[in-house]
Amino acid sequence: MSFLRTFKVFSGVAVLSYPIINRSNTLYLLDDEDKKPIYSKKPQTEEGDKDPPTRLELYVKKCREYVSGKVGEAKSESQKLVSKLHEYENEAINSVNSVRGQNESFLPGAVYVSVAAMAGSIIFRKSNILVRFCSPLVFGTTATYFAFPDTFKNVYSKLSESYPVLADVSKYIDTTRSSSRELYNDLNSSLEQKVHDARVQAIKLLTSDPTPKNDQKSEQSEDNQSQPSTSNTDSKPN
Repeated sequence: MSFLRTFKVFSGVAVLSYPIINRSNTLYLLDDEDKKPIYSKKPQTEEGDKDPPTRLELYVKKCREYVSGKVGEAKSESQKLVSKLHEYENEAINSVNSVRGQNESFLPGAVYVSVAAMAGSIIFRKSNILVRFCSPLVFGTTATYFAFPDTFKNVYSKLSESYPVLADVSKYIDTTRSSSRELYNDLNSSLEQKVHDARVQAIKLLTSDPTPKNDQKSEQSEDNQSQPSTSNTDSKPN
């Protein structure tokens, strides 16, 4: 029973003291919210507010932002273009170094090629436009073959790797060249054989002709010698 009494007493005291504690907390919170720091900014009055921007200012702002954005895009595109050009330049330099002959000097060969190209245009200056256009290319390519043989072969091999049609054309040219060379050798050998046979026959004829002539001369001389003897015999009886 004593335990129940003490519990009731404590519960009653707690119920009676709750509004006081709650009120003190609410007052403390309100006082804390209303309390402002020392360095807080003063609220601006209506007289200190700035005027709203005009339509012209807004338009100028938009134009400036648009121009700045376009300038940035142009700058980035120009940087990309410069980087691509630099890459192309490096690729061109590497390709030229890979194709160029090791023991070939540039200056005299380039002079020979340029002179040959100009000579082709000068020689065919009175022809039609197709011949005038193709003649410098043909003369320049031929001069390049003789002035830069290693470079010409390397370039041709590179082009053959890139374009298989050129490889087929080169094979056809090689086969045609070999067949024409064989035909030329056969004709040359047959012609030499015929010339040799004709020479042998001519030598035989030349060596066989003098003997009959000598025989005829000897016979004629004998006849001439016999004729005076007969004439002498005829004259003696008289």
